[in-house]
Amino acid sequence: MFARTFELALVVSATALLPAAAFGQQYVGSEKCKTCHNAKDKGEMYTKWKATQHAKAFETLGSEAAKKLNKGADAQKEGKCLKCHNTEAAVPADKLAKSFKKDQGVGCESCHGPGDKHVKARMASEDDSTVTDAEVVRAPGEKTCLTCHNKESPTFKGFKFAEAAKKIEHKNPSKKSQ
Repeated sequence: MFARTFELALVVSATALLPAAAFGQQYVGSEKCKTCHNAKDKGEMYTKWKATQHAKAFETLGSEAAKKLNKGADAQKEGKCLKCHNTEAAVPADKLAKSFKKDQGVGCESCHGPGDKHVKARMASEDDSTVTDAEVVRAPGEKTCLTCHNKESPTFKGFKFAEAAKKIEHKNPSKKSQ
């Protein structure tokens, strides 16, 4: 009974981390985002993400330092660690599209929400100036970051949104306002 209650609590708390647009949509995976968001004229957003600690977040859980912090247990299997180090951990399995590759760390959809609606809309239109937040979260804010960058993390040393945002900035240079 305790295990089932704990499992349910983990799902409920992890679901709270999902962007508001997430419900009823599918997560397609960062590789799908790469298709359109890695061209030079679009700012090579995927390549920029791959170079961040977010992309390596799941891998980090396999380190000796993570094992030590987790008292010898495998952090890559701990819900309390995975909820912030792996996009899929906070997403019910039926919301993961077949294209979603597991264990990619903190992928595009961790911050921008599920991508299926965005992919479908962009494939149906040549005009990418009509992207709305109902389709995908275009500019996640500090609240999104604070779901993981907070005192619950054993390595938390404070969080300054403006500084962090600059480190992961990946704007599309063809867009005037973002």
